[in-house]
Amino acid sequence: MNKRIEHLARQAGLKLDELPDEVYLPLEQFAQLVAQDCIDQCGGKGACIGAGMVKKTIIERYGIISHKD
Repeated sequence: MNKRIEHLARQAGLKLDELPDEVYLPLEQFAQLVAQDCIDQCGGKGACIGAGMVKKTIIERYGIISHKD
């Protein structure tokens, strides 16, 4: 698992070392799919739109309430 994703999983309270492979591997795949979906949302527009628009798009797509505004 990517170190950043691993850090976020631990921050969320997951004890990754204790998870069996049948849980850990799908969780890892899920994290990769979420990251890929974020990348796909930017598409070719990433260089054309500002960071504020990318943030707004991701918040709307995932229904995330940012605590770091």
